[in-house]
Amino acid sequence: MTASYFTNTCNKKPPVTKAKVSNELSDMIEQLRAQLVHAAEHNGFCSDIVIELSQRLDTYIVMAQHEMVGQ
Repeated sequence: MTASYFTNTCNKKPPVTKAKVSNELSDMIEQLRAQLVHAAEHNGFCSDIVIELSQRLDTYIVMAQHEMVGQ
């Protein structure tokens, strides 16, 4: 087997069988992601605002993951 076989096999994502993430949650994630990128560009990765936004974004991503698996 070739290296590309393993790369292609390992990079495949499992199909999501449950409903997609709600529009409201998806919009919040995208909004926080944009704010995080902007804050990191202007304040550096270690600034308090970047850390706070990153933690908030993590929370919403976990919520979305739970929604996708039906928890």
